Amino acid sequence: MSRNTHISQNHLAWGSSESTPGENTKTETPAETAGAVSKSDNIRRDRVANWKSSGILTVVAGILSFILFGSGGALAYSTSGGVYVSDGSDSDTQAAIDAAPAGSTIQIPNGTYTWGIGIDCTKAVKITGASVGGVTINDNNTDGPLVYLAPVAGQSIELCNIIFQEGPAQGSKGNQHMITVGYAAGATPILLHDCSFYSNGHILSQVLWSQNGGVIWNCTFDANFTSDESLQFKISSVDTWETPSTMGTADTNGTANTYIENCTFQHSYYETIDLDDGSRTVFRYNTMNNTIVVSHGQDSSPYGNRHWEFYNNTFVWTIGSNNPNPGPTESPLNLQGFLMLRGGTGVIANNVLPDVTSQAWGTKGSINFACFSITQYNCFTQYPIPRQVGQSWSGGSGSYSYPQDPADGSGYITDPVYIWGNTGGTYYNNPGTWDYSPDNCGNGLTSADVIQSGRDYMVNTVKPGYTPYPYPHPLRSGTSGVPAAPQNLRIASS
Repeated sequence: MSRNTHISQNHLAWGSSESTPGENTKTETPAETAGAVSKSDNIRRDRVANWKSSGILTVVAGILSFILFGSGGALAYSTSGGVYVSDGSDSDTQAAIDAAPAGSTIQIPNGTYTWGIGIDCTKAVKITGASVGGVTINDNNTDGPLVYLAPVAGQSIELCNIIFQEGPAQGSKGNQHMITVGYAAGATPILLHDCSFYSNGHILSQVLWSQNGGVIWNCTFDANFTSDESLQFKISSVDTWETPSTMGTADTNGTANTYIENCTFQHSYYETIDLDDGSRTVFRYNTMNNTIVVSHGQDSSPYGNRHWEFYNNTFVWTIGSNNPNPGPTESPLNLQGFLMLRGGTGVIANNVLPDVTSQAWGTKGSINFACFSITQYNCFTQYPIPRQVGQSWSGGSGSYSYPQDPADGSGYITDPVYIWGNTGGTYYNNPGTWDYSPDNCGNGLTSADVIQSGRDYMVNTVKPGYTPYPYPHPLRSGTSGVPAAPQNLRIASS
């Protein structure tokens, strides 16, 4: 029998008004989320205007430098053999990007730099620090992302070997991001690796990924015990739900899903991974240190996440001294589980998932499902709830539409979540359900009424016909950094 938990607004609300005790509430409306990508485009135009205005000062400064010190006194990027080496500033790095043809490398020398405006990249180049761990960039941009990457067709943009950390001016950054990956249909996947991200509670997410496709690996994400998200996957400009599943080897070229491999996530006990509109993600061989993954349904977001794969990850639960009254940065943290999933379908296999149990906080389900469309948004009453947990799309015979939401079109099918082969505890075989409280709809329905074992999710059952996509992802070959050794390439039942 599933554990059913009610979430009150003054405790922990996994919805559009999501909050953690002691943290600022972050709100999100459909209008705001729908404009996320266009807002980034506006930021890019504003940034170009800033560079143009600052360029006048740069020219004047360069003339004065030439007069006073000679031509060797002015710092600027140098180039040799397709490598453009900047002086480390955002302005000079942007100048190098603008000058470099596709296929070039933009290199930032080892050192610590503070960027107040940031950079945009709209061509297939590699942006890298001179060595892994040798370059630190303080994000002092208070208006938009520090780095904006616009995917292009034909070749990947690659960002690597840089430490990004929150700068002193970020108190006013609000719902912004350190890195934003934009959306472009048919673009070549972006590669992000061997980077680290450190924030202190003044941003929405360290990385916003607005594109399906790409590989993220060998990265560290640290939120310093705040509610900052590490990775947010959200495609706001188009509904990508109504195409068939690309889970496992159904992603024939490895470009339809976004792959997160061999990364470490820590000190974000609220929502370190946010799987949102249209996202198709593969989360494998990562370490989750006392933190949680959350997916959105078609509730606070207009479309909801499409599907996800979690396998061969290690989730860490630290009890410490089992203090009954721990502080906000003391173990055990007030963690509400490891996976909190509100929509779409997927697989959860071969992970280490310990039971989240402590004297201070009691017992929490390591895997939890929820449907907020029956208590907080939409107020649907008929199963299947549009795009709820255990729903997918095929467009084939036997598919159906949602009479409660005709705007979603037709072609939907029941495609259960499959859970198998996990170790480290016992509660993963008995997923819990969560409900938003108070019940704004007043129909008396709970998540347990519409999300049921044997229909919407299957425990101790391998997904029929499923084979994971090859690991490590083939796009990792030929890039810098040291890739992890291959591990189990095929998921087997326990």
